[in-house]
Amino acid sequence: DGARPPQAVTQLGRFKLRSVLGASKHVVLDVIGMRGDQAAIKLARHERVSLPSAVLVDEERVAAIGRATHAVDDIGRRLTYAVRDAVRRTLAPGDRDPDKEEVSRIADSLGAERRYWATLATPFETFLDELGRDDIEVAFERFAGHIRAAARDCLRLATDALGVGAAKLQGAAIAERHLHASLN
Repeated sequence: DGARPPQAVTQLGRFKLRSVLGASKHVVLDVIGMRGDQAAIKLARHERVSLPSAVLVDEERVAAIGRATHAVDDIGRRLTYAVRDAVRRTLAPGDRDPDKEEVSRIADSLGAERRYWATLATPFETFLDELGRDDIEVAFERFAGHIRAAARDCLRLATDALGVGAAKLQGAAIAERHLHASLN
């Protein structure tokens, strides 16, 4: 949404600076991010990423990275909503409304979002490498498949952790239906 790469990354993409750095085929970047909820930090990640230098000089490939990170973030958000749906239905079957703080606390304790982000580290590195040498859309679609699979797996693990019983099964079914619909 109007974001642009850090100036250091833009400078690395310029031929003049790349020639000073040598004929390196990859540039190593430290990527740091966090997700918060009001004043509380819910998730923090640090990754060291090797990026093919060819990607830095191609605006379409840089845009594909933006699309990929947006897709990961969007599906991660949908996963979080699906886990909350499962917890809500498990705590209060029928049309009752459970305590929102308890739903959030239990959903967060299941670790689906943390697992999701950790699961995508290696596929993202593979995507970046493929982006440097393959067709952009082929690399993106391959990575999108990893995103969808990670979300499904993380939701399944989270709903399995809710235990057994009719309310849990109904919550899991509703959550899976919502997530699968949003993935399509």
